[in-house]
Amino acid sequence: PIRLQPGKTLNLTDAHFMKHKYAHYDWLREHAPVQMGRVAFLKVHLLSRYDDCLALTKDPRCVRNRATVTGEDGSYRFDSVGDRVSMVVGAPGYASFRDAPFGGGFDLSGQEGEARRDVELQSGGTIEGSVRTGTGQPVSGALVRLRADTSGRRGWFAAMNLRDLWTFSNAKGEFRLSGVPPMKLQTEVEAQGYDLGHSKLREIKAGDVRKDMDVVLLPAAGMEGRVVDRSGDAVAGARVTVARDPGPDADPRAQWRALAMGKTAFAGKNGRFVLDEIPTGDVLVRVEADGLAVLTESRKGVEAGSRVRNVNLEMSPALSITGKVVNAQGEPITWAWVRAQRTDSSEGEGMLGARLEADGSFRIGNVAQGNY
Repeated sequence: PIRLQPGKTLNLTDAHFMKHKYAHYDWLREHAPVQMGRVAFLKVHLLSRYDDCLALTKDPRCVRNRATVTGEDGSYRFDSVGDRVSMVVGAPGYASFRDAPFGGGFDLSGQEGEARRDVELQSGGTIEGSVRTGTGQPVSGALVRLRADTSGRRGWFAAMNLRDLWTFSNAKGEFRLSGVPPMKLQTEVEAQGYDLGHSKLREIKAGDVRKDMDVVLLPAAGMEGRVVDRSGDAVAGARVTVARDPGPDADPRAQWRALAMGKTAFAGKNGRFVLDEIPTGDVLVRVEADGLAVLTESRKGVEAGSRVRNVNLEMSPALSITGKVVNAQGEPITWAWVRAQRTDSSEGEGMLGARLEADGSFRIGNVAQGNY
């Protein structure tokens, strides 16, 4: 049952789309080969036919990733590039170089012939550590990533420079990463059957060798229960997500980011759901279903290795908030994001929001009864 009309915007994070995405793709290929969509506050175009995708990637105006390797003298060359180039350079033992996003990069508009751009790489630091259980046993095959301190103006950009730095722990639970950019960061470790683990934040300097990035992993928790409506009837197909609670004092967007990385399961015909390997401590539980208001609630003190049972999640009928945004002259504003924040509940409703349409109008759906 595809409920999508040509010209409408498709929400790629909608529970119905995520559960039936291949059916949606088939419908798009037949009825809407170029379709507007959105992911959070980003508007995108969806191309569902192979010939269209192929033609787009061959168009010189299309943004695409290209790679090469430097020669013995450190030189490199790209031919037939676009008007603006954003570069990423990486080499063993050096911190990666990356252009700043959104307006950064190398502007070639209006230039002819060849353009030259030299890049100077900084010496990177090295981190070493181990991954162990609470009883001191080594954990092999654990995925070790780096997470930057994202506070401050350049925190998010700093985090982008760490995307390509990851490794796995060896048979002794040990790991080593070199070419780490100078910044404040921590290790983040993920292993099957364990909660996500982190080391303490450490300041990394060029040429440093830090050996105090050890991580202790605790057993993951589990949760199971049932999703019902106000009449007590099962809500089949409801999407249940559990994520670490960033806390009431965190940036409002932190809750959305946490839920985007959470563990997800879908309720069965009887409304029952089972989630394994959920975070420990304080967690957020978010439930989404067609025709019902999004439910977000907090669960305190989930213990490592425990299993939270008989969780009853009751959903209420969905309401909508609509309106229009204009400037002082009454002209519609289109490049903005409208967010509805719950004011009569400490738990809020997560990131309920909408992008403005061409006439400045908006519609925020799946809203529960309350004050906003």
